[in-house]
Amino acid sequence: MKKDIHKMNQGFFKSGGVFDKFAGKDHRMQFAEMQKLHQTMKAGFAAKLGEKLPEDPKGSMKAGYDAYNKLSSKVDGVSKSDFRVGQRIMNKIRDNRISPREID
Repeated sequence: MKKDIHKMNQGFFKSGGVFDKFAGKDHRMQFAEMQKLHQTMKAGFAAKLGEKLPEDPKGSMKAGYDAYNKLSSKVDGVSKSDFRVGQRIMNKIRDNRISPREID
C-alpha cells in the first residue's frame, strides 16, 4: 500500500501534475479549486470501483481545506508544499496507528 500511495503522490506533485492542473495561476489552491479536485478524484474512484461512493460528511471538505491552509498561515490558499506536508502527516498517522488488539 505504501508503494501505491508513493506512486500516486508522484503523479499528484510532479510538475504539470494533478496539483498544478487544479491550482490557480498563483500556484495555490483555493477552497473552490480543492472542491473541484475532490469531486474529480471521487468520480474517478467511483468509476474505477464501478459503484457510487457515499456522500462526504457535512463540513468535512471545509475542515480539510482549513487544516491544509493553516500549514502556512502567511498566505491564503493551499500550496503544493502544504499538500506535501499534509501527506507526510497522514502517512505518519497511517503508519503509527494503534489497532484495537494493541490496546490494553
